[in-house]
Amino acid sequence: MDLETLKSNPKSIKQPIAIRGIVGGNNSPGNKTIAVSAGGGGTESIQLVEYDASTIIQTASVAEGVDRKVNVTIQSGSGGGGTSANQCYALPWSSGMAYMTRLNSACEYFFTPCLNGCAVLIDGEAASPTVVHVNADSPRLAVDGSFEQVAEIQTAVYSQFYGSFAAALIDRDYISGNKLEILKPDDYLKIGVSSFAAVFGVKASASWTFYYNCRNLTKELWPNFER
Repeated sequence: MDLETLKSNPKSIKQPIAIRGIVGGNNSPGNKTIAVSAGGGGTESIQLVEYDASTIIQTASVAEGVDRKVNVTIQSGSGGGGTSANQCYALPWSSGMAYMTRLNSACEYFFTPCLNGCAVLIDGEAASPTVVHVNADSPRLAVDGSFEQVAEIQTAVYSQFYGSFAAALIDRDYISGNKLEILKPDDYLKIGVSSFAAVFGVKASASWTFYYNCRNLTKELWPNFER
């Protein structure tokens, strides 16, 4: 599989997508600290890093890998005006951090590392959506019960947390919330099964569409969330 196939028929992908090699995030001065409600009536603080899209252009390739997985490999790129057809935006992640960027028309593809407890928020206009990859680094809940029971409670708490985080972004005018979609853990995690989600975006006719891949299916995430 190549990137053009990924773009032209993403829903045909019925095997896991593994996204590899995205350069890690940083913690530069000027980050915003956002405190949001957490389970048990407390609060958790998230460091929000605003990325200039032009600084995170990298290159990507897609190839069939082991076990028929579609491996998307991101490599360091030269940045700049998106002169190569396989340049992409690559948004990193870090524990307890949120990375946010606003896309434009310089590149045709967007990738972020696979999710296993994180959330991805997308909002804005089709030509220039804002994307956020957020990880809540909350302590493990002190809950008695089996692994499945604990995991189910944790998943619900994390999903509530990400909803509160989105509300905080709207309140601070980082996003409008008018076209907001959120991929949360309870959308893609299956209790008792090792699972993750891969999120990617493609641009066609100056409009972005985002997809998520989990449990051997690929569905649209934004602007029309297919659950």
